[in-house]
Amino acid sequence: MVNTGVPGPSFPPDPGIVAQIRASARSYLRAWKPGHSTGSLSVPLEGPWNGGVLATAGGVVFQGTADGRFVAYDARKGAKLWQTQTHTATLAGPVSYSIDGEQYVAVPGGYGSSMFLALGALMPPAAPKQLGRIMTYKLGGTATLPPDPTDNIAIPAPPSLHATAASVEHGSGVYQTYCWPCHGANVISSGVLPDLRRSPLLQDATAWRNVVIDGVRKDNGMASFAKWINGEDAEAVRAVRRGGSSPRGRSPPAASSRVASAGMVTVTRRPPSARLRRPMLPPWSSTIARTVASPSPIRRMLRLRELSSGRTG
Repeated sequence: MVNTGVPGPSFPPDPGIVAQIRASARSYLRAWKPGHSTGSLSVPLEGPWNGGVLATAGGVVFQGTADGRFVAYDARKGAKLWQTQTHTATLAGPVSYSIDGEQYVAVPGGYGSSMFLALGALMPPAAPKQLGRIMTYKLGGTATLPPDPTDNIAIPAPPSLHATAASVEHGSGVYQTYCWPCHGANVISSGVLPDLRRSPLLQDATAWRNVVIDGVRKDNGMASFAKWINGEDAEAVRAVRRGGSSPRGRSPPAASSRVASAGMVTVTRRPPSARLRRPMLPPWSSTIARTVASPSPIRRMLRLRELSSGRTG
């Protein structure tokens, strides 16, 4: 994701409207016959962004999804033949290969799409990027994916900040110009990078400035923005923390009430639950073979003999 310094998209502040926008963002798996202007296949999918596809000679189409599934469809009718949970976004195109006449289908998983950064309001919640893995499937496989480990991580109560209405408006403009490509439009994060609505740094103006201006976390990928903004800009961004409904289904702690008094705005935040369940960082997984609990149609349609002889589609 390239930070161009150009103001990004902004959603309405009403969480209900943001939820409606997210519900309307759809995508489709579609296929066309050569020489025909109309599609021969159209399968509605959840969300605006899903994975690449693999079509086999046996008439099966495989596709991963942003919400962590790997699905096989009938290439002619679009009927779902099988699916499994991957516990991570599965967006890359799958590949198929054979060894000694046995077919394998492999697909990478992980949060490599810029959509999870810039438009978290439209995407499903992200598990940690450490869940990136390559998953390999075959008929009769016996291995399983490890369970999703979780842990309770304490979230500090958010502070109340005092800022002028002009400062809050200025902070919104700074955020939508420099911060949104990574932390999400309207400060709505999918969770791949820190959710600024829940950041412990909001507690301390000095700690916030140390990161945004001084670049103390540059080794972690958060470079200094001192070249483009100053300390006043950074503090104005700290006062914003607005957003719509959370992709995780929670009301975000960024939801604010503003009380005008003598040209001042008191920005208060509803405290989140004392603890937030968040996946732990599991050991890195490389290749995982998993059982394809295949019904007879998919076993017949894979046609391993055709695949092994090189007649793949």
